[in-house]
Amino acid sequence: MSEAERIKEIILRRNRMANEILYQCSNCGKIERTRAALGVPDGMFYAGYRAHGDVLYCPDCVKTWKERNGAEYDEQYKDPHHLFAMWWNKQVQTQISDKTSIKTYK
Repeated sequence: MSEAERIKEIILRRNRMANEILYQCSNCGKIERTRAALGVPDGMFYAGYRAHGDVLYCPDCVKTWKERNGAEYDEQYKDPHHLFAMWWNKQVQTQISDKTSIKTYK
């Protein structure tokens, strides 16, 4: 395990205890964290974050999506809000230890 992977694992372990989600843009690599709380996924989506499968894109990278991919993100993927919700739910499942008070988004 590399030093970077070891540090990321330590941070993930600590975040599980604090109901925090650690996330990274799949394009630029920017790493951020947020609380796993009601309203956060919708707030992130409306702030410009997009996701599908296991990948997340920050608002800055979504803004330049068309330059890299030929069309706007929301034009290339059907139901981007649902795709983001699925990504969020997976993050909760993998990063949060106490899921009893965390809402599943659809």
